[in-house]
Amino acid sequence: MGGFKRFFQVLFTLIFVIALFLTLSLFYEIPGVTDFVNNNIHSVQLYRWIMAGILALIFLVALIMFFSALFSAKTKGNIVKEQERGHIKLTKDSIEAVALRVLDQYKEVHYPKVRTKLVKQPKDTEVYVSFDVSDRKNVLDMAADIQAHIIDALEATLGLPINHVEVRMLEVRPTQTSEAMEKQRKASKSRVQ
Repeated sequence: MGGFKRFFQVLFTLIFVIALFLTLSLFYEIPGVTDFVNNNIHSVQLYRWIMAGILALIFLVALIMFFSALFSAKTKGNIVKEQERGHIKLTKDSIEAVALRVLDQYKEVHYPKVRTKLVKQPKDTEVYVSFDVSDRKNVLDMAADIQAHIIDALEATLGLPINHVEVRMLEVRPTQTSEAMEKQRKASKSRVQ
């Protein structure tokens, strides 16, 4: 979560708690607070409008958050296929295991991670793959090959149409150790001089 978004959430929560506390002091006697609200806020028309505006804004934001949570796309833990004799459930773990088996076939791939997002329609399933890779002549072609191989494996093994597989290479690592690279650099430098 970004720092600005976190700051906005903390600020919104703080204003909500203060406004709610001051509003409750109008209905329930809170020592010191009720007198302050009656004398300083409730007696001045402008302050009453400001407090009503803050409460209305808070109510509006809470209502928007409620409906966005209610109608957002729901992720699921499995895909259910209806059969004549019952249900067949395909879990996220099985999809991720197939993708990991594909990644194990590439010796250049290190530290693979697979994350799957399942939604209502199986065709909208999204697979996110990330890994480190040893340097090679063309890592982009290898990534495209991995993407196609994962799509083919998921469609063939699980009978699942996949439209979105995102491949992310986190780091391209040298195949040689740093000491070997340093020796090679020094040797080539001495030959040039």
